[in-house]
Amino acid sequence: MAVSPALAGESTALSISRAGAPGRDVPGALLKSDITAGLAVLVEPEDATLALELAGTKRWLTLVLTSSDATAKSVRRAVQQEGAQGLVTVGTLADGVIPLADHMANLVVVESRTKVDEAEALRVLVPVRGLALIRKSNRWKKLTKEMPPNLDGWTHFFHGADGNKVSADDRLQVPNGLRFIAGPRLQDSNGANGWRIDDGIAASEWKPTLEDGDRYHEVMMVEGRDAFNGFLLWQRGWSRCIPVSRARQRPSR
Repeated sequence: MAVSPALAGESTALSISRAGAPGRDVPGALLKSDITAGLAVLVEPEDATLALELAGTKRWLTLVLTSSDATAKSVRRAVQQEGAQGLVTVGTLADGVIPLADHMANLVVVESRTKVDEAEALRVLVPVRGLALIRKSNRWKKLTKEMPPNLDGWTHFFHGADGNKVSADDRLQVPNGLRFIAGPRLQDSNGANGWRIDDGIAASEWKPTLEDGDRYHEVMMVEGRDAFNGFLLWQRGWSRCIPVSRARQRPSR
């Protein structure tokens, strides 16, 4: 373990370094955080150390943004050597703008040598389940974002426990873009309500039926995803087998 730069407003935290990797500390705030999975954005890192730490958990998709061609080549080489392709992507940073939609990243780590400011980091940060770490003068500043007050959840079949099918969300409008494609298809839901959304998490359930020889496999699936970027957080399932002959029985006329 190595001591990381002090985090503004918090006690000095410990960090983890990969064996044999050059010394770039993992901010201790991330290790203490409840945010353990999602989409991470690393702005102007010196090397691939943190990206590979996140990839090693198999619970993060990481976008590395750099304005240096040399750093980009170095990070891509390290990612390929570690077999982390698909978990880590390297992109180009231009004009201090993170190329993501609003409320999209669960983790944003911004190094000091960049034009990306706090406002831009907060723009792409996911509410509630997001953490931004900005390094300034060898100290980390921690930023989080509350849920916008005009966004409403949908926790029950008919909106809330009172059964009132009217949402209090006043940001709803005609869709003009695609945010993410993930989770169950409509034809797999078998009449289920689809998404239940609360506190930045979208939960859904569906029951596909699969035929396997002389049996049907009836599977019940329940999963939780980040409500803003669709990242899979957890998934549970159970099944039962039904003989095809019984499943296909029809009442006699």
